[in-house]
Amino acid sequence: MQKGFRFNFNFTITNVFIVLSFIGFVIYFLKALPYTFFYFRDDILLNFFKFFFFTFVHGSILHFLSNAMFLYYFGNILELLLGKTKYIIFFIFCVIFSGVCILAVSETYNVIGISGFCMAILAYFTLDMKYKNNPQYKSGIVFIGLNIAIGFMPGISLYGHLFGAISGIIFYYLDREILRKKMVGVAE
Repeated sequence: MQKGFRFNFNFTITNVFIVLSFIGFVIYFLKALPYTFFYFRDDILLNFFKFFFFTFVHGSILHFLSNAMFLYYFGNILELLLGKTKYIIFFIFCVIFSGVCILAVSETYNVIGISGFCMAILAYFTLDMKYKNNPQYKSGIVFIGLNIAIGFMPGISLYGHLFGAISGIIFYYLDREILRKKMVGVAE
């Protein structure tokens, strides 16, 4: 029997996202990329790369820490519920959906941070709690509203939070109506 403090590093996709977000924060903090890199271009493939790259870039330590804490507590739980494969599909769907929507409303503007994915996780949990008749879903609605509302403050992305929440809602219903039946092979 081993005594003393033991650190347990669990390999989860969520924890990889947190590490990538820290690396993205360092890159942004060191100003390792030219400012013009953050604008969309006509190159569609480059824009899709940017959707994913900018998801991990954070503009301040507070931005990184708030997203990292949310992901650590809630992302890991959702990853356990969905499984690694479906969780990765969820992430890819949310990033592409949000990126395309942001590109549609602003042809040159992009956003940074994994907040949109955090909003998608929150929306997914909120709908799942409502489906299970858990009254705490109302708290989820309040937090979604607050996080969208802070998007009206300077330097915080309204579109990132809004489209992130919408992508979580869409994925929840896709998961309930299509993915669960296809992946399991039986209806609920």
